[in-house]
Amino acid sequence: LAMYERVVEAKTHDYEKCAFKLGEIYREGQYVEQDLEKAAKYYQIAIDCIDQNPDEATIEAAKEALESLSK
Repeated sequence: LAMYERVVEAKTHDYEKCAFKLGEIYREGQYVEQDLEKAAKYYQIAIDCIDQNPDEATIEAAKEALESLSK
């Protein structure tokens, strides 16, 4: 968990994938208490990085996950 957070904070290679994974972890409550606000935060980070590192599959998955949280 800490490794993913460090990658996202440093915005290193593939950080959108780490942000998406953190969103999944917090949404599902894996290893941590479920926190939908944190999940949404990390999904949004993954979406926002489209200009820097466009991994379209990860970004689309993050958009879908973020949308499902708002239902």
